[in-house]
Amino acid sequence: MPLNTRHIMRTALFTPGRNGWSNILLWTGKPGNGKTAIVGELALEAGMYPFYLIGATIEAPDIGGWPHPGEKHGMKCLDFLSPQWVVEANHLCATTDYGVVIIADEINTSSPQVQGALLRVLSERTVGTVKLHDRVRFMCFMNPPEIAVEAGGNPIAPALANRVGHLEWVEPTVQEFNDYMLRTAAGWKAT
Repeated sequence: MPLNTRHIMRTALFTPGRNGWSNILLWTGKPGNGKTAIVGELALEAGMYPFYLIGATIEAPDIGGWPHPGEKHGMKCLDFLSPQWVVEANHLCATTDYGVVIIADEINTSSPQVQGALLRVLSERTVGTVKLHDRVRFMCFMNPPEIAVEAGGNPIAPALANRVGHLEWVEPTVQEFNDYMLRTAAGWKAT
């Protein structure tokens, strides 16, 4: 991966934003070239924990919370239970120095309902009734629209698209890929 892409990712993750840390970027690139693996590696290098939300494999309640009957001010209402990843992310942020990176991958293969739930999380930093810790950061990825549509995906909703910065993922050169693989394999007993 080109060095400037790593710098852009680091800068985005460590920039204070309107509602906490990170400027939310949406990277568009072909499938299978290591986008999510690389940001996960960057998170671990910085002492943060990566959480992965894969668009095609999740439902709206996995992001927005599970509906259940509740009560507010003495009146019956519909409330939302927060998913386990939210509880764990907030706990890790409260007990570690650097926090958590939520990696929303393949968001244009997710349903419009999942995209709507993700929009609330990115805009309000709220899941169900739980506010995300200030040190929860976000990084989003998607495949090029023509590939996602062929795979049964959905175009990214304009409201969601307007809440993130858009960047193209630059594929690594052969030399950069080889250097990455050699560095990754350096700790292996057999290569």
